Amino acid sequence: MTFIAKYRGQCDDCDEDIEPGDVCAYRGDGRERVIVHVTCPTEVEIEDPVLPCGVCWLIHPEGACDV
Repeated sequence: MTFIAKYRGQCDDCDEDIEPGDVCAYRGDGRERVIVHVTCPTEVEIEDPVLPCGVCWLIHPEGACDV
């Protein structure tokens, strides 16, 4: 069963903060019961994409195409 968090806490799966309003669930039972995000947030840092060469379509250092 899922619920909306009313208080701050820490997700046992991702170790990120649980904020009020996050959708959470209990996992386990008795004294082993922990709170987890239903869907853990993921932070993805996207760096500059490495694009293939426009001539040979391989990925190599700029200006290194021998075609």
